Amino acid sequence: MARLVGGFLISLLFLTACADDARTPPDLPKMIAPDWQLGSVTPASMAAEPELLRSHAKASWVVLYRGENTAFVRIYRLKGSASGLDLVQRWRPAPNSVVFYTPRYFVTVEWRVNDREALRLLVAKLEQVLKG
Repeated sequence: MARLVGGFLISLLFLTACADDARTPPDLPKMIAPDWQLGSVTPASMAAEPELLRSHAKASWVVLYRGENTAFVRIYRLKGSASGLDLVQRWRPAPNSVVFYTPRYFVTVEWRVNDREALRLLVAKLEQVLKG
């Protein structure tokens, strides 16, 4: 009996250690060249999101990057890797915004930017970090 309980506890510890906590925000860089600084990472309510996002995402965060420019980033933790492709294909384009996805995240970036190269560097770095 003790052996059974011990095996159960070890299995439970292993599963807990390997579990993906959807509420934990991704580890984002504090600085991104040329001058983007991470301002804030705030959890967002999925209840306020459109049905399209609620059906594909477990959690979301609003991220602010500032420097000479400002970028508002929404990061959605996907329920499955196929969800990102579906979201990108069904997403409606909007001015001054771009979307991308990785196997774990769907990301929207809205900006107030004069320097398009700085924006390109921000989006490229976020995509690289979130592919993790």
